[in-house]
Amino acid sequence: MLESNIFCTFARFFNALFEHTMRRVDITLTGQEAENRNFGGSIAVVIDVLRATSVMSTALENGASKLVPVTTVCEAQGMRDDNPQILLGGERNMDKIEGFDLDNSPYSYTPSAVEGKVIVMSTTNGTLAINNSLTADQVLVMSFLNVPAVARYLLKKPNEDINIVCAGTNGRFSIEDYLCAGRLVQLLLEATHSHQIEMTDTALAAFELYVHNADLEIIRRCVHGKRLLERGYGRDIDVCCKEGTFGVLQAYNEDGQIVVKKL
Repeated sequence: MLESNIFCTFARFFNALFEHTMRRVDITLTGQEAENRNFGGSIAVVIDVLRATSVMSTALENGASKLVPVTTVCEAQGMRDDNPQILLGGERNMDKIEGFDLDNSPYSYTPSAVEGKVIVMSTTNGTLAINNSLTADQVLVMSFLNVPAVARYLLKKPNEDINIVCAGTNGRFSIEDYLCAGRLVQLLLEATHSHQIEMTDTALAAFELYVHNADLEIIRRCVHGKRLLERGYGRDIDVCCKEGTFGVLQAYNEDGQIVVKKL
């Protein structure tokens, strides 16, 4: 009887430990879908590879002091009216918005253009996805450029569930964001030897897609990639697919700004 009680006690202990250390990783496929989900109790990781979150990494790496993501052009223009010193950046239908200072190309966010500046950004998909993910306890912004930095940070938070939010394109699934999500899942699985990760089917599918397309050539053949190529933005695709270019971790803070967060 004593041995049985000891065994039951240890079994309960290890079951509780296992349940405590398992973290759920899920993926939301579009920014519009995120509006209808509650991410409370988790960390949201927002991805818009082509090109908003790649631009955000570039801007912060090149010295921008903070980024403010807004959904509408009117919001951005209103903030400029209140503070003429801020820069406006973003796009609609891939092109620069009339009256804005910067478009949505990483090449535009050079140190000479953005160092020390506050940038208010509005894009078709990325800033919408960020603002629709604010029910999460914390919101991180990710692209291929900083996916290793995001993975390292998340590994320091082993008890936090993760909701990866793909921005998508005009409310539709985008391969490039899903591939980046799959790469993050792969990095987490490799670091934990798969023991602490509970993947939903969408997370598992993203992982498998990345494993079979790790060269990222498929991005140039996907809908958004082809449209960028047709509009002359091919070099943007190339720079947005360079993994680990920056060690920048970007986080949305309580003041509604995206800033550099120390790892």
